[in-house]
Amino acid sequence: MRTHSVVAAAFVFALTACQAASPPDSAADVLPLQKLRLYETGVGYFERAGKLSGGTDTLPVPASHVDDALKTLIVIADSKAAKTQISAIEFSSVVSHGLARSLAALPLEADRPVTYRDVLESMKGIQVALVTKHGSVVGQLVDIQKAPPIPVDDGTGAGDEPTKPGAGARKRPPRIVPDTQDDLYVTILSESGEVRRLRASSLDAVRPIDPTFATRLGSAVSALSGRAAQIRRSLRVLATDEAPIRLGYIAETPVWRSTYRLVLEAGTDNGVLEGWALVHNDTDERWGSVAIELVNGRPDSFLFPLSAPRYMRRPLAEPAETMSTVPQLAAKTPDQI
Repeated sequence: MRTHSVVAAAFVFALTACQAASPPDSAADVLPLQKLRLYETGVGYFERAGKLSGGTDTLPVPASHVDDALKTLIVIADSKAAKTQISAIEFSSVVSHGLARSLAALPLEADRPVTYRDVLESMKGIQVALVTKHGSVVGQLVDIQKAPPIPVDDGTGAGDEPTKPGAGARKRPPRIVPDTQDDLYVTILSESGEVRRLRASSLDAVRPIDPTFATRLGSAVSALSGRAAQIRRSLRVLATDEAPIRLGYIAETPVWRSTYRLVLEAGTDNGVLEGWALVHNDTDERWGSVAIELVNGRPDSFLFPLSAPRYMRRPLAEPAETMSTVPQLAAKTPDQI
């Protein structure tokens, strides 16, 4: 067996960026990514630079990365450029499951599925438009109640099914009109003052007219979605002018890995040691003309919730003397008392 001794070694570094199919290039109002530093701990330092368009710009980050971006965001001054003053960072708060259910008047039980009836009951007291095949009815939703199913009337009088001769007849369950087994009554106070009751099975759509409630319901749907952490959200940077600016922040990234191989030249004792680094781009953004640095250090990086609102619990102060919230003479006269 012949042995090879390496007398000349060279280190060749190749970077491979693996990226899934991505959408078209980011919108013009997104500050371009210029530098990326990846650490072995699974975090990356993103640095964006450019000129703010109209005094505002965005940092595209997934909802799960907003907290990291908020706690590590820095503004890097450029001594050669005019000074830019950042007035604020604007972002949409992360809504917890409990807060989402509370704002949309949905059941507060965290593990309980949200049903069609739950959504209808959340609209009690607000203006809605009930759309049927005969038109729309606009009014205030009063109540939701269970409705009995509608039996099928086929005109045959079927309902008694004979069995063996002399055994009499046995009752068979009546056939039910489809979609009425778990039907609901929707009671509404129309704009003209009429109280109307419609079956939910006869409705094509129920539309909340109050835009505030519609927004809250949409936020609840996003928060309760199983993909809430993957929904893309933007941090808007508000500045006083359009001067050049550089912003840096930390976000979670795949761990970069390296592989090595020794390439020997045939018929010689020379060889080359090649090193390859594998980097995964799991963002929705193409990395073009981005300077990438790979760091094998292990800096500490902790998680801390910043983008979700927090509320303090306050003690409830009550009057020393017990008092009712209902008038004493609301339903009775003094003689009846």
